[in-house]
Amino acid sequence: MQFLEPMGAWALLALAAVLAFYLLKRQYEERTVPSTYLWRMALRDESASRPLERLRRSLLLILQLLAAALFALALMRPALPGHAAGEFVIVLDASASMQAADETGRTRMEEARQRAEELVRGLNALDRVTVLRAGTNVDVLASRADRQTAIAAIRAAQSGSGGARMEEALSLARAMAQEIEGLDICVFSDASIAPVEGASLYAVGAAAENRALVSLAVEETASGGRAVARVANYGAACEIQLEGYADGALCDVRTAQAGAGETVSVSFDVPPGAQRVEARLANGGAIALDDARWWQRAEDVRRTVVLAGDGNLFLEAALALRADIDVVRASVEEAQAIEGAQLYIFDGVLPQTLPQSGSLLCVNPPEGAGILGISVAGAQTPQGAVHAGGRFSENLSLAGVALRAYRPLSGGEAILLCGDDAIAAWAESGAQRAAVIGFDLSDSNLPVKYDFPVLMLQLLDALAPDASMGVADAVAGEAVPVTASARAEAVSVITPAGESVSLAPPFPAAPFTGADEVGEYALVETLPEGEERAWFAVYMPAAESDVRAVAEDAAQAGGGAVRAAGREMTVWAVLLLLAALMLEWWVSRREN
Repeated sequence: MQFLEPMGAWALLALAAVLAFYLLKRQYEERTVPSTYLWRMALRDESASRPLERLRRSLLLILQLLAAALFALALMRPALPGHAAGEFVIVLDASASMQAADETGRTRMEEARQRAEELVRGLNALDRVTVLRAGTNVDVLASRADRQTAIAAIRAAQSGSGGARMEEALSLARAMAQEIEGLDICVFSDASIAPVEGASLYAVGAAAENRALVSLAVEETASGGRAVARVANYGAACEIQLEGYADGALCDVRTAQAGAGETVSVSFDVPPGAQRVEARLANGGAIALDDARWWQRAEDVRRTVVLAGDGNLFLEAALALRADIDVVRASVEEAQAIEGAQLYIFDGVLPQTLPQSGSLLCVNPPEGAGILGISVAGAQTPQGAVHAGGRFSENLSLAGVALRAYRPLSGGEAILLCGDDAIAAWAESGAQRAAVIGFDLSDSNLPVKYDFPVLMLQLLDALAPDASMGVADAVAGEAVPVTASARAEAVSVITPAGESVSLAPPFPAAPFTGADEVGEYALVETLPEGEERAWFAVYMPAAESDVRAVAEDAAQAGGGAVRAAGREMTVWAVLLLLAALMLEWWVSRREN
């Protein structure tokens, strides 16, 4: 025999209460009676008035003690032996697909919580339960807790907007299994899992149809604008109903036919000058998170670039690739006096004191120069082929690039290599960034190669990013890289909830790791002349939108159904209690 609620044993104190009532029963006073007819009864009562005699041969007392004992037994929930106290790990899938709702409106996460709670309620009172939430991070909601604590943790679990790090959750569970013998792992998910010894998959949800917006682009014309949305249909052939909003007001409604599993384009008109455009599905399907996409007009901010040197047509042509750049040509002395520029370019020359703010692009600097930790050596003749060094050059072919001479660079991060020598390098110091090219562009055929404008545009975007280049749209749960202005004094992100998250200082700005919510965010840069904002959006992973198939319940080797806690006998204890109470009532009436 085992007890599922041992705390019910406190009810055994009722036995002492029953005995106390009998022991403290009021004694009769001595009286003179006119007849001896009642002497026998008086003697019996007198005997019963003695404390030790009161408890003898009292059927009512026995029945009342039995009823109190059965009441305590029922509260303790007796059960036939099933298994010894065990350890369980419950893993709840908290990915975005768990927000898929069925025809009744119940989500997969709600079903997972219900089934997990039912499982925990059926465990032995001595069992211990660990609850893991597998979302974009693995959260331990309860660690080796009792049933009530585990149930509270399960009820508090919510699905997220990103994917599920199920492998990390299972890895943590396997690590626990190595320390705890007989650990059972119970996974509640709508997706299949890799075979794990001792794990059981409890599949939740049913196949559902869904439609998702996968992209939104806005093209501006002289008469206004036109938005093009791409819609993926994860279901049977249907009619897509799309609503277009401009600056919060409905501006157009369009419909389109989409075949089963097809992705279609739907366009709608946008009023001239619209600052914010939103596309929204009116019949999105099982998941609401993927029913909207946003577009925000970037702020028109000009970038000042100071160009010092004898003049270089190749550099000037590269600068013309950016429409937001204003080029200021100056001598070295004049360049030193110009403050507030986003980028300083020194071609073949270098001032004695480098600007302390703004980015630097130094082409063919003199021997012995030091630029943010990059040192320039003496001129050498090439002994090997030019090839990519890493950053900014991964997608360059560099086929047939030749040099007449170069100055090897040390320090920083290599961009281009000639043999084993770095001939272009990148460095950062706080908010300031620098790119150094260790050869004269006129002594190389690189400027006439297709690789040159690609390389220069990447360097310009990193050295003088415009408002829209500081950050890009992201997927929920992933870190968002941030490229801040070299003149930024502080960098922060404003979330859809209005919370401001600081990224810098210190510089360089750290990636934004709080993109857990689907919606619109703002990157805010504090500059000496004011604030600049760049808007970006965070969306749920595209793979989470397809909820047409779900996994099936599965038990791996060593796993299986949760072990039974034993056959509960509470009902029989309650029936015996009722029988004892009825018998006590009948005896009490008969004696009276």
